[in-house]
Amino acid sequence: MDLQAALIYFGLEKIEDVTLPELKAIYRRLAKEKHPDQGGSNTEFVSLRKAFVVLKNEREKISPKAGEAVIVTSELAELNKDELLSKYHKDTVNLQNQLQVYEKSIADQQTILTNLQDQVKDLVNGFNAEKANLQNSVKTDIEKLEKQLNGETFWRRIFFFMPRMSSQEFWNQYNQKIQYYSELNNQLDTNFFKQMLGTYGEGLNGLKEKIGKGKV
Repeated sequence: MDLQAALIYFGLEKIEDVTLPELKAIYRRLAKEKHPDQGGSNTEFVSLRKAFVVLKNEREKISPKAGEAVIVTSELAELNKDELLSKYHKDTVNLQNQLQVYEKSIADQQTILTNLQDQVKDLVNGFNAEKANLQNSVKTDIEKLEKQLNGETFWRRIFFFMPRMSSQEFWNQYNQKIQYYSELNNQLDTNFFKQMLGTYGEGLNGLKEKIGKGKV
Protein backbone atom coordinates (compact mmCIF):
# COMPACT_ATOMS: atom_id res chain seq x y z
CA MET A 1 0.00 0.00 0.00
CA ASP A 2 1.36 3.40 -0.96
CA LEU A 3 1.26 6.58 1.13
CA GLN A 4 -1.65 8.17 -0.70
CA ALA A 5 -3.86 5.10 -0.31
CA ALA A 6 -2.96 4.89 3.38
CA LEU A 7 -3.88 8.55 3.92
CA ILE A 8 -7.27 8.00 2.28
CA TYR A 9 -7.82 4.94 4.45
CA PHE A 10 -7.25 7.06 7.57
CA GLY A 11 -9.19 10.04 6.22
CA LEU A 12 -6.13 12.29 6.10
CA GLU A 13 -4.87 14.71 3.46
CA LYS A 14 -1.21 15.01 4.52
CA ILE A 15 0.96 13.03 6.91
CA GLU A 16 2.21 16.35 8.36
CA ASP A 17 -1.33 17.08 9.60
CA VAL A 18 -1.15 14.39 12.27
CA THR A 19 1.23 13.52 15.10
CA LEU A 20 2.33 10.00 15.85
CA PRO A 21 0.17 9.74 19.01
CA GLU A 22 -2.81 11.07 17.04
CA LEU A 23 -2.15 8.50 14.32
CA LYS A 24 -2.11 5.71 16.89
CA ALA A 25 -5.35 6.98 18.40
CA ILE A 26 -7.03 6.98 14.97
CA TYR A 27 -5.74 3.48 14.33
CA ARG A 28 -7.16 2.17 17.61
CA ARG A 29 -10.55 3.75 16.84
CA LEU A 30 -10.68 2.33 13.31
CA ALA A 31 -9.42 -1.06 14.51
CA LYS A 32 -12.39 -1.31 16.85
CA GLU A 33 -14.79 -0.42 14.02
CA LYS A 34 -13.24 -2.78 11.45
CA HIS A 35 -12.46 -5.69 13.75
CA PRO A 36 -14.24 -8.87 12.61
CA ASP A 37 -15.80 -9.20 16.07
CA GLN A 38 -17.36 -5.76 15.62
CA GLY A 39 -18.91 -6.41 12.23
CA GLY A 40 -15.83 -5.67 10.11
CA SER A 41 -13.99 -8.05 7.80
CA ASN A 42 -10.58 -9.66 7.94
CA THR A 43 -9.65 -7.91 4.67
CA GLU A 44 -10.50 -4.49 6.04
CA PHE A 45 -8.65 -5.18 9.27
CA VAL A 46 -5.50 -6.32 7.44
CA SER A 47 -5.66 -3.30 5.10
CA LEU A 48 -5.99 -1.00 8.10
CA ARG A 49 -2.89 -2.51 9.65
CA LYS A 50 -0.91 -2.10 6.43
CA ALA A 51 -2.05 1.52 6.11
CA PHE A 52 -1.04 2.21 9.69
CA VAL A 53 2.46 0.79 9.16
CA VAL A 54 2.94 2.96 6.06
CA LEU A 55 1.74 6.12 7.83
CA LYS A 56 3.70 5.36 11.00
CA ASN A 57 6.96 4.92 9.06
CA GLU A 58 6.39 8.17 7.18
CA ARG A 59 5.49 10.09 10.33
CA GLU A 60 8.59 8.90 12.18
CA LYS A 61 10.73 10.50 9.47
CA ILE A 62 9.29 13.90 10.39
CA SER A 63 10.32 15.87 13.48
CA PRO A 64 7.63 16.02 16.21
CA LYS A 65 5.03 18.75 15.95
CA ALA A 66 4.61 21.36 18.66
CA GLY A 67 2.30 20.08 21.38
CA GLU A 68 2.93 16.44 20.58
CA ALA A 69 4.23 15.83 24.11
CA VAL A 70 0.89 16.99 25.49
CA ILE A 71 -0.96 14.53 23.26
CA VAL A 72 1.27 11.73 24.55
CA THR A 73 0.13 12.62 28.06
CA SER A 74 -3.52 12.41 27.03
CA GLU A 75 -2.73 9.02 25.53
CA LEU A 76 -2.00 7.72 29.03
CA ALA A 77 -5.67 8.12 29.86
CA GLU A 78 -6.43 5.24 27.49
CA LEU A 79 -4.24 2.81 29.50
CA ASN A 80 -5.75 0.64 32.20
CA LYS A 81 -4.40 0.44 35.76
CA ASP A 82 -2.04 -2.47 35.13
CA GLU A 83 -0.66 -0.86 31.98
CA LEU A 84 -0.09 2.41 33.81
CA LEU A 85 1.69 0.66 36.69
CA SER A 86 3.83 -1.29 34.24
CA LYS A 87 4.76 1.86 32.36
CA TYR A 88 5.53 3.69 35.60
CA HIS A 89 7.76 0.83 36.75
CA LYS A 90 9.66 0.70 33.46
CA ASP A 91 10.11 4.47 33.38
CA THR A 92 11.29 4.50 37.00
CA VAL A 93 13.83 1.72 36.44
CA ASN A 94 15.09 3.42 33.30
CA LEU A 95 15.44 6.74 35.13
CA GLN A 96 17.30 5.07 38.00
CA ASN A 97 19.69 3.41 35.57
CA GLN A 98 20.36 6.71 33.83
CA LEU A 99 20.92 8.41 37.19
CA GLN A 100 23.44 5.74 38.24
CA VAL A 101 25.36 6.16 35.00
CA TYR A 102 25.32 9.93 35.46
CA GLU A 103 26.48 9.75 39.08
CA LYS A 104 29.28 7.33 38.18
CA SER A 105 30.38 9.62 35.38
CA ILE A 106 30.43 12.61 37.76
CA ALA A 107 32.41 10.61 40.34
CA ASP A 108 34.92 9.51 37.70
CA GLN A 109 35.31 13.08 36.48
CA GLN A 110 35.85 14.31 40.04
CA THR A 111 38.52 11.66 40.58
CA ILE A 112 40.32 12.77 37.43
CA LEU A 113 40.12 16.43 38.47
CA THR A 114 41.44 15.61 41.96
CA ASN A 115 44.34 13.60 40.51
CA LEU A 116 45.07 16.41 38.06
CA GLN A 117 45.09 18.94 40.88
CA ASP A 118 47.54 16.78 42.87
CA GLN A 119 49.82 16.32 39.86
CA VAL A 120 49.87 20.06 39.14
CA LYS A 121 50.60 20.79 42.80
CA ASP A 122 53.53 18.34 42.73
CA LEU A 123 54.84 19.89 39.53
CA VAL A 124 54.67 23.41 40.96
CA ASN A 125 56.32 22.36 44.22
CA GLY A 126 59.07 20.56 42.32
CA PHE A 127 59.58 23.53 40.03
CA ASN A 128 59.82 25.96 42.95
CA ALA A 129 62.31 23.67 44.70
CA GLU A 130 64.51 23.45 41.58
CA LYS A 131 64.29 27.22 41.15
CA ALA A 132 65.39 27.74 44.76
CA ASN A 133 68.30 25.30 44.34
CA LEU A 134 69.37 27.09 41.17
CA GLN A 135 69.26 30.48 42.88
CA ASN A 136 71.30 29.14 45.80
CA SER A 137 73.87 27.73 43.39
CA VAL A 138 74.16 31.09 41.61
CA LYS A 139 74.56 32.90 44.91
CA THR A 140 77.19 30.46 46.16
CA ASP A 141 79.28 30.62 42.98
CA ILE A 142 79.15 34.42 42.83
CA GLU A 143 80.18 34.68 46.49
CA LYS A 144 83.17 32.42 45.76
CA LEU A 145 84.22 34.66 42.90
CA GLU A 146 83.84 37.76 45.06
CA LYS A 147 86.03 36.23 47.76
CA GLN A 148 88.69 35.39 45.17
CA LEU A 149 88.50 38.95 43.88
CA ASN A 150 88.86 40.40 47.38
CA GLY A 151 91.52 37.88 48.41
CA GLU A 152 89.39 36.42 51.21
CA THR A 153 89.86 32.76 50.38
CA PHE A 154 90.94 30.10 52.83
CA TRP A 155 94.05 29.19 50.89
CA ARG A 156 95.15 32.77 50.49
CA ARG A 157 94.95 33.28 54.25
CA ILE A 158 97.30 30.34 54.63
CA PHE A 159 99.49 31.11 51.64
CA PHE A 160 99.42 34.90 51.73
CA PHE A 161 101.68 35.08 48.72
CA MET A 162 98.92 33.66 46.41
CA PRO A 163 97.81 36.38 43.98
CA ARG A 164 94.29 37.77 44.14
CA MET A 165 91.91 37.41 41.19
CA SER A 166 92.07 40.34 38.82
CA SER A 167 88.97 42.37 38.01
CA GLN A 168 89.12 41.27 34.38
CA GLU A 169 89.26 37.60 35.33
CA PHE A 170 86.46 38.14 37.85
CA TRP A 171 84.11 39.63 35.26
CA ASN A 172 85.00 36.99 32.69
CA GLN A 173 84.12 34.19 35.09
CA TYR A 174 81.12 36.12 36.42
CA ASN A 175 79.66 36.47 32.91
CA GLN A 176 80.33 32.81 32.22
CA LYS A 177 78.53 31.81 35.41
CA ILE A 178 75.55 34.07 34.63
CA GLN A 179 75.33 32.68 31.09
CA TYR A 180 75.52 29.11 32.36
CA TYR A 181 72.84 29.58 35.00
CA SER A 182 70.64 31.56 32.62
CA GLU A 183 70.64 28.59 30.26
CA LEU A 184 69.80 26.24 33.13
CA ASN A 185 67.00 28.58 34.22
CA ASN A 186 65.53 28.76 30.70
CA GLN A 187 65.74 24.98 30.36
CA LEU A 188 63.97 24.57 33.71
CA ASP A 189 61.17 26.92 32.60
CA THR A 190 60.79 25.09 29.28
CA ASN A 191 60.65 21.66 30.91
CA PHE A 192 58.11 22.87 33.46
CA PHE A 193 55.92 24.32 30.70
CA LYS A 194 56.05 21.05 28.74
CA GLN A 195 55.20 18.99 31.81
CA MET A 196 52.25 21.22 32.66
CA LEU A 197 50.91 21.01 29.11
CA GLY A 198 51.28 17.24 29.11
CA THR A 199 49.60 16.90 32.51
CA TYR A 200 46.63 19.09 31.56
CA GLY A 201 46.39 17.35 28.19
CA GLU A 202 46.17 13.91 29.80
CA GLY A 203 43.63 15.22 32.30
CA LEU A 204 41.41 16.72 29.60
CA ASN A 205 41.61 13.54 27.52
CA GLY A 206 40.61 11.53 30.57
CA LEU A 207 37.65 13.82 31.21
CA LYS A 208 36.57 13.61 27.59
CA GLU A 209 36.70 9.82 27.72
CA LYS A 210 34.72 9.61 30.96
CA ILE A 211 32.13 12.10 29.79
CA GLY A 212 31.73 10.14 26.55
CA LYS A 213 31.22 6.89 28.45
CA GLY A 214 28.80 8.61 30.81
CA LYS A 215 26.40 9.72 28.10
CA VAL A 216 22.98 8.18 28.51
